[in-house]
Amino acid sequence: MEYYITSPSKRRKRSSRRFSVVMAEQPVNNIYDSIRTEMEEQNRKLYQQQQEERELQTQINKLEFRNRLRHDELDKLQGEIRHWEGQIKVLEDKKSASIDEVKGYHQKELEQLRSTYDQENEQLMIETAQKIETTLDAIQKKEEEEKENLLVECNNLMDQLDKFDKETNQKMIKYKESTHKKIIGFKGEIDRRINDMQVQLDQLDQLFNDKQREKNQWVEQESKVETESKILKLKLTTLTNKLHAKTTYCSQLEHRVTLASERNNEFRTTIPNISMVDDLKAKTNQLYHRDIEMADNIRKQKHNQLQDLKGTIRVYCRIKPSSMSLQKQTQFEQKLMENGKQQLSILKKDNDDSYTHQRNNTNKHNFSFDKIFQPTESNDTIFEEISQLIQTAMDGYNVCIFAYGQTGSGKTYTMSLKNNGMIPLSILKIFDDVNQAKLGGWEYEITGEFVQIYNETIHDLIGPSNTNVNVKCEIKHDEINGTTMITNINKVKLTSKNEALKYLAEADKRRATASTKLNENSSRSHSIYIFRITGKRNDTNQTILGTLNLIDLAGSERLASSQATGSRLRETQAINKSLSSLGDVIYNLSLQQKGNSMVHSQHIPYRNSKLTYLLKNSLGGTSKTLMFANVSSELKDYNETLNSLRFASKVNATKLAQ
Repeated sequence: MEYYITSPSKRRKRSSRRFSVVMAEQPVNNIYDSIRTEMEEQNRKLYQQQQEERELQTQINKLEFRNRLRHDELDKLQGEIRHWEGQIKVLEDKKSASIDEVKGYHQKELEQLRSTYDQENEQLMIETAQKIETTLDAIQKKEEEEKENLLVECNNLMDQLDKFDKETNQKMIKYKESTHKKIIGFKGEIDRRINDMQVQLDQLDQLFNDKQREKNQWVEQESKVETESKILKLKLTTLTNKLHAKTTYCSQLEHRVTLASERNNEFRTTIPNISMVDDLKAKTNQLYHRDIEMADNIRKQKHNQLQDLKGTIRVYCRIKPSSMSLQKQTQFEQKLMENGKQQLSILKKDNDDSYTHQRNNTNKHNFSFDKIFQPTESNDTIFEEISQLIQTAMDGYNVCIFAYGQTGSGKTYTMSLKNNGMIPLSILKIFDDVNQAKLGGWEYEITGEFVQIYNETIHDLIGPSNTNVNVKCEIKHDEINGTTMITNINKVKLTSKNEALKYLAEADKRRATASTKLNENSSRSHSIYIFRITGKRNDTNQTILGTLNLIDLAGSERLASSQATGSRLRETQAINKSLSSLGDVIYNLSLQQKGNSMVHSQHIPYRNSKLTYLLKNSLGGTSKTLMFANVSSELKDYNETLNSLRFASKVNATKLAQ
């Protein structure tokens, strides 16, 4: 079946021609339904095509819009390019014009110079030719005259040469004779100097032997002091026992006299005897207390002498253990020196971060210390070396115990390790000694001050001022009594070791720490725990006042190692300044107390930092100071380890006046 969708007029004409044929084949209704169905299908397809056409048109419009945007951007870029091309062309035109102008100017100058050169050259050639002719004539005449003069001078020179040879020979003979005499004199002088040096060497050997004998005498004296101390303690115990026995005996006599007087009035005639017993008891107590006081003073004196012999300033070096392999550890060597000290040698590091393995002095840095603790030694072993300084503070002296070193070298582990650091162990010993002294009639009062110095400012670690930034803590010195106090801080009376350890734990928690390049929990302040020990004995009226300063210094690393910035940078600068001031104060103290006339009248720079000013009365005079130089054994910390050893060795070279 065929049909056409055309205009109405054409359809009517065609349908009139074809209906006759179609009517012969099928009914008109069927044809109409078929045509209608087919037309609907075609309309549906037409609608779909129109929809697709509209969607395509929408996409085309979007693409055209984007294309117009791209064309606008392209036009803009092309405009900028044309602008810059114009600028470049202008610059090139200016450049070409300038070059042409310069070329023209130089071309004119070149032509003028060439013209002038040609004229001058021509004139010069003429003048030169004339001069050459004149000069040749003069030279010929002069040569003839000079030949005659040279012959005469040659004859004269030959005569002078003969004369000079004769004089030179005579001078050589005289010089040889004088030189021989000088050589003989030099040999005599050298022999004399050798003899003098030999005499000096003999004197030095004698001096060394004297010093060695003196050292042996000091060792013997130290042994005697320890023996005498033991004897005095034994005598003290014996006297205590005798007094107890006499007191018991007197009490028994009094009791017997009382009973007798109650039983018989006639026994009252023995009252004078009772008076004699009281007098005897009083005299006995008086003698006992005098002996006790004398024995105690002698013990303190001997103990102080023993500590002075060991050194008023001591430096102990402690090497921190490392979990790194041997190739990544610093190499140390240790040996005992003739003066009783210990020498620690650290090998130099090459540019490739390896160590020189040659064993000679040029490849080592040598440092001397009072004692060196190996990585395997525990805190308990180390405390045995400092426990006698606690007794020194109990005897009324000022004592400072420092821990110095870079961040991560084990300072806090050494000083503040819970139940096992030097500070907790010192607290335990103080109260053990106090309880022991009570048996001998002593009464003690212990006060504690727990502070930190952060950015050159003092903060109380256990009082309200720790959180109040408006509270200012100031240092006050009593120059007459030689004591020091800090204003606006909490001074706590410590009655037991548990109470003291509780305050210590609270202070450690409040201490300023921060993360640095070297340690995630680095101490950024100096913690100073001050224990003031006041003792009194009523029966002898003896009193003592001692101070024990336990100090965990902040990390000593340099700025280059810490890589600090911002607030960490200011902290590191303040720390390094105070540590440098500490070294300067100790150095000036050593010069002054050794009697150096150049610095004897100078003021010791305590005020250069809060740390040294606070410890002013505990660094000089009769005070005792101990510094732990904590160093790392890891290869990456080599430079900081070397820096710490240098600082500690400088302190160790200082000995205060005895």
